[in-house]
Amino acid sequence: QQQQQQMQDDSSKILAFKHKAPKPSEGFQDGLRVLYSQNKVSGRNGGSAHKVSRHIAQAPDRILDAPELRPDFYLNLLDWSSTNTIAVALGEVVYLWNASNGSIAELCQVEEGDYVSSVSWLADGSHLAVGTGSAQVQLWDVHAQKKVRSLGGHSSRVAAMDWNEHVLSTGSKTGGIFN
Repeated sequence: QQQQQQMQDDSSKILAFKHKAPKPSEGFQDGLRVLYSQNKVSGRNGGSAHKVSRHIAQAPDRILDAPELRPDFYLNLLDWSSTNTIAVALGEVVYLWNASNGSIAELCQVEEGDYVSSVSWLADGSHLAVGTGSAQVQLWDVHAQKKVRSLGGHSSRVAAMDWNEHVLSTGSKTGGIFN
């Protein structure tokens, strides 16, 4: 009866430890520790030690006006490049905002009745992929402001895109993924 009572007590627990976890081997370093949960101490080699904390701004640095930004959680309408340029899709148009000097340029405009559904920068910031609501993917040379290629194949809007070096993967609303 005592064993049956113990089984009932154990069955109510999802996970129960009978013994303590073994101690790590000597010299073990935990590579999965949380990096940002504690303040780091500066001042090595005999210098004064003080805590370093990260400043988090309480107010925005800049506010960009974004009329015609589609209110759809599933679209990727903004991407920041390695060259400090933000691509933003507003309705039928893709704009480029240079965060270094504040300049704004219109890169492209899709056909009337269509809309831009996603944007994604190549890692070096030289090319931008633009997905549309009509299931097209356009590749743009940003410096020349010229469309390099237009790709089809999807059957619905292209809502997700990402680069792996020079290979672009695209995903559509219907779940199709193309490389």
